Amino acid sequence: MKVWASRRRENGYALAAAVRAVDGTSLLELVVVEVALDGDRRPSKIARLMPISEQRILVQLLQPKLVKLQGGTLVLSGIEELRQSGDRPRGLAQTWVCQSRMPGGRLPH
Repeated sequence: MKVWASRRRENGYALAAAVRAVDGTSLLELVVVEVALDGDRRPSKIARLMPISEQRILVQLLQPKLVKLQGGTLVLSGIEELRQSGDRPRGLAQTWVCQSRMPGGRLPH
């Protein structure tokens, strides 16, 4: 699904206003897949934002939950893993607001 995506959290904390999910991008491909994580045999759902027509993952949410679906707006909440040099990944809360139409006739900030 092609979407304009913004995020509502930074390092797990709520932002006053939404910002682009991925800096320097506009229209993205949103896919939800099931994969086995770290040798776990049970499949887990993952939501991914990728460039259009590329198989490169820009950002992903673990255990995504559909919070809201209204008109052309889809809100997903889940866990974003942040990796810092040499550290184990940290799981932090994240929320994506995805719109199937260009919001307000312009790109979101």
